Amino acid sequence: ACTGAMPTAVTDGLNFGSPQQPHVYWQFDRAVKGIADAAEALSTPVVSGNVSFYNESELGEVPPTPLIGMLGIMDSPDYALPSAPSDPCHLVLISVPEVESFQSGLGASLFLSVVHGQETGYPEMPNIPGERRLHRFLVESARNRTIVSAHDLSDGGLAVTLAEIALAGELGVEANVELTDAALFGEHPGVVVVGTHDLAGVHRFALANELDFRDLGQVADVSGLIIRDRTQNSVEWMRKQLQTAYEGSIPNAMGLSNVNNS
Repeated sequence: ACTGAMPTAVTDGLNFGSPQQPHVYWQFDRAVKGIADAAEALSTPVVSGNVSFYNESELGEVPPTPLIGMLGIMDSPDYALPSAPSDPCHLVLISVPEVESFQSGLGASLFLSVVHGQETGYPEMPNIPGERRLHRFLVESARNRTIVSAHDLSDGGLAVTLAEIALAGELGVEANVELTDAALFGEHPGVVVVGTHDLAGVHRFALANELDFRDLGQVADVSGLIIRDRTQNSVEWMRKQLQTAYEGSIPNAMGLSNVNNS
């Protein structure tokens, strides 16, 4: 929906360890039922897929890894949305009201894994009816050009999403966010950062779809990403720092950070 296309159907890929292990079979069973429940609720039938078992080594089985590929329909290529605005505009956080947040979005998060070395916790529960309203909001806003970009809350939370927006265009990002782990790195379903030149119009349409609205900041002629809290404390990353972190992630993971690839 963040591309401007209405979600229509899905394909899945289910990757697990040995189903002969009771806990692995339980993981597989719950993943299949979860996908089926969500597909029915969102009217996006599963039209194809594959299952891979026995993915394991002497280190143990792989984590349960269900994958979803989504097919969407866009009435015209003119409605396509990029992930970042191409010119200065407002950035707005549009979100589905949460059912209840037990772990502040940090359970099973990238932040917990990378920064604290913990593979624990669980993702926050989605609000499926709210997700449908969010889809409608994004597609119709793209169609009438009320919004000019959309980026869902990615792995890593809001700080990573804003960094990706800053990297995607020629401009930078200034945002107002509390400088806490949960606010910066919590991962929540049903949250999208949109770019707009029509703040009032986006606000009205968000309310009409029973979605939460927050003026987050702006895409502006700055270098990189600047995040400030309500007391004007701030953190800042220059564009070069963001590029180095992004482009060096795979070499660092493979132990190649000191290799000069000419």
